[in-house]
Amino acid sequence: GKPVKISPSKSVIFFFPAADTPGCTKEAIAFSEQLREFKGAKVYGITGGNTDKVTSWVESNNIKGITLLADDGDEVRKLFAVPKAAFGLLPGRVTYVTDRTGTCVEVYDNLFDAESHVGKALAAI
Repeated sequence: GKPVKISPSKSVIFFFPAADTPGCTKEAIAFSEQLREFKGAKVYGITGGNTDKVTSWVESNNIKGITLLADDGDEVRKLFAVPKAAFGLLPGRVTYVTDRTGTCVEVYDNLFDAESHVGKALAAI
């Protein structure tokens, strides 16, 4: 895929462990279905793996309106210092919310309750 620049703006950036897994699919669909509630904020989902896998997963689950990105090599995950979960065995599930200046106003870390990230992000917007 091609690089994506996330400019300072009201945004939700959620990192999830893997495309095409039950929890991550529920989380991405929940963000997609509630996109209007985010009042113009840009919503980005980022996971490890390659672009083809993420693209196929997005298309097969009809996920629309949010930008889902493949972070092959976990470079972006490292820049955001997303911690590993489950005793370091799994990539973490962390959501960041930024205001219109790009300042982070919320960080929510919960591996096991994927859908709760949407509510936390909405409360911070």
